[in-house]
Amino acid sequence: MKRPASAGPALKWRDPAACVVADAKPPLAFAACCAVWGTTFLAIKSSNDALPPLWGAALRLGLAALLLGVAWAFTRDRMPRGRALGIVLVFGLLDFGVNLGLLYWGERSVPSGLAAVFYATVPIATLLLARAVGQETLDAWKLAGMVVALAGVAVVFASELGARADPWALAAVLGAAVSAALSSVVLRLAPPQPVLPTVALGCGASALLLAGASLATRESLALPSSWSGWWPVVYLAIMGSIVAFGLFTWLLTRWPASSATLVGVVVPVVAVAVGIVAGGERLAPTTLLGGALVVAGVAGALLRAKAVERTARDPSAPSR
Repeated sequence: MKRPASAGPALKWRDPAACVVADAKPPLAFAACCAVWGTTFLAIKSSNDALPPLWGAALRLGLAALLLGVAWAFTRDRMPRGRALGIVLVFGLLDFGVNLGLLYWGERSVPSGLAAVFYATVPIATLLLARAVGQETLDAWKLAGMVVALAGVAVVFASELGARADPWALAAVLGAAVSAALSSVVLRLAPPQPVLPTVALGCGASALLLAGASLATRESLALPSSWSGWWPVVYLAIMGSIVAFGLFTWLLTRWPASSATLVGVVVPVVAVAVGIVAGGERLAPTTLLGGALVVAGVAGALLRAKAVERTARDPSAPSR
């Protein structure tokens, strides 16, 4: 018997198991990003144990650029041109070259967990820089989150300087976070570009920059002589620069940016735990307190951004 014309469109049956798997993919990608990036800070410490900091970062980025270049050859994504190419290169030099150069150099003496706490300020610095060039708006809640996070940074600095930490190393890690934030603002100046060329060109240009800086500072340019020296380079190139970045980029196509960037709140918690358990690191109670303030402030600012974004999509939704 035919279905009456007034009965409306037929409903398509969907496999519940398939729906569960599809819904689980974004949270799994989020968790994988947190797990991988939470371990990269300790892996950088391991790299510094085997290689000079700038040379170790250059090797990591050179390997990542090579692998990404091979993938680019298969995908045949378009090459950025003109002004877009210049912006992509500046983005890459800031996000990979300056950022990782300062981070590797700072982690010669800064504990990996503490470096991750400082790095959690990237969203705060991004909001401030984006506001300065008119890309973002700020409200009282976001500003309150920033004040709490910056107060946490001040507490951490005071605690670590009291323990006779190297102030230049602390400043270098904080500078790395600012460079990463600035790179995000710069990239927004160009129309959206394919991910593979953007990251491959950025890694390649930054590898050359850091190799030159390593040569200029008279670091030893010898290659690792054992697997203990190679594993941090390989792990950081493949897992840190390719896999986690690729998962995060995919996550941005499934979740709002304000939700995906909450990775930055979870990563320092993972990194502190990894540093304590696997690296034998110990942080002073006041340093942990400052770190908690940083994470709380960043979380508050990002959750406020998420609420604003949700309200923009659905004006009837409460923005609390």
